[in-house]
Amino acid sequence: MTREEQVKICETCKHCKKDITRGILCGLTNEYGAFDDLCALYEPSDEHQAEKEAKQFVASLDESAKSSDKGLSIHGYMAIVGTYLFCLISMLVGDEANLSIIIPLYLALAFVLLALICVDYYYFNYKRKRKVFGELTQSAIEQVIKIEGYYPYKQDGDICFKSEGYLYRIVHQGPQLSLLLQGPFDGEYKIALLAATNVMSHTIIGKIHVLEPSEESPQLFITFSVESLTHYTDELRANFASYFNIVNVMLARFLEEYRQLEKDELKHNKMYDKSLVN
Repeated sequence: MTREEQVKICETCKHCKKDITRGILCGLTNEYGAFDDLCALYEPSDEHQAEKEAKQFVASLDESAKSSDKGLSIHGYMAIVGTYLFCLISMLVGDEANLSIIIPLYLALAFVLLALICVDYYYFNYKRKRKVFGELTQSAIEQVIKIEGYYPYKQDGDICFKSEGYLYRIVHQGPQLSLLLQGPFDGEYKIALLAATNVMSHTIIGKIHVLEPSEESPQLFITFSVESLTHYTDELRANFASYFNIVNVMLARFLEEYRQLEKDELKHNKMYDKSLVN
């Protein structure tokens, strides 16, 4: 096994140690990884475990979308229309074709087929799903949050709730739904931006936005978000815990990454003083 392959494994281990001069080391031995296939000291990090769960979660969403009941497929519609056109052409080119009877008859049949297709699409692709799974509305979102054990309230048109002192916000512009964790952060903009970039490079459906300080707001303002297309209440009820977990894992990874980058900055730049930032 090459050193490059070992590093890829070490980076997902909870004992991984980043040394500014030597690179990736084992935190238990303080040496480079020395293994060919499997390391006896290896334990997956929380971040790696969360990333693995996120991938499984996204895969489950794709699978549920494929297995959902959609009524007739596009191929079914094409088969109906194709059969109708074939019969129409066959009758029109026949030896005993009576156009005065055939044309009105097929126009009427075309209208009936079109009506059936519209009814099928409306019932199976819209009305039935909305009835079975529940159309996602603001009141339905509030009910899901209450079921999860939080107390929702409305602010600026969005639904908010608090947990462990953090403010969470749900923005719903159907079918797009976003779960946001946002608030001020006491830190240096460039380091926070780099930490956010590093975290997002290992996150599948999460985003981090760092707002630069201004005259009106001297502190950084950071938003952690998960976005998805959610049509029905049952979808949100089934996936809410996963969204919530992904956002909080991003927060934990961001804080850890920021602390490490800040330490590296202190080692390289002896003049760096956090109290002078901003």
